[in-house]
Amino acid sequence: MSKNVIIIGGGYSVREGIEKNLWHKIQEKEIWSLNSVFKKMPYRPTKQLWVDAGFYKHEADNLQKLFEKGVHLVAENNRVLENRKEILKFNTTRDKTQYRGLESANSNLIFKGRMGLTGIFSISLAISLQYDEIFLLGFDWGSSSIENKNTHWYQDEIEKLNIRSTGAGKPLIYMTRNDKIKDDITDFEVFLNMPSKIWNVSPNSNIPYFDKISYEEFFIKIKNN
Repeated sequence: MSKNVIIIGGGYSVREGIEKNLWHKIQEKEIWSLNSVFKKMPYRPTKQLWVDAGFYKHEADNLQKLFEKGVHLVAENNRVLENRKEILKFNTTRDKTQYRGLESANSNLIFKGRMGLTGIFSISLAISLQYDEIFLLGFDWGSSSIENKNTHWYQDEIEKLNIRSTGAGKPLIYMTRNDKIKDDITDFEVFLNMPSKIWNVSPNSNIPYFDKISYEEFFIKIKNN
């Protein structure tokens, strides 16, 4: 049996999966929750990942509760976390010329992209841990245009859930005013030609570097593993 992981980000496309019974169909799988995603999951993820020190400060109590319930906490190494032994920490780089794929596991250096994104950090980590297949959910990179403010699947409940987010409802984080995708998206190119197979479960994602599949195709693939 292959070693697979499901990584759930904040992209709006996750709503489609939820409408198609996502939570029930992936419940027994290895799931990595990025940033605030855990707050909207009906059960605990396998791992909870983040890179922003501000996120930790905002969610420290909730993250501690996750740890006490058996969730593995994984983050970028920084001074705020230096005495937190319950958190698995990795040094990071924004320079893709320093990224070495599988060799990063030995050097403890994980790529997070020029924008310092947890999504890129999570892919880099999954590759370094030698997962055979990586399924990306909610990796949309913005929306269809700057007029479409639907960027995150939980954005309607940000205040209710006390979520700290800099990108929710703000497509200009990912796109220019003429609807051109920002060049930072090319950071994903470093993951091409890696041993891990990466599937983007978001047919309309702005990220062009991975094979895109529908939720129906995704459910079939994980059912067979």
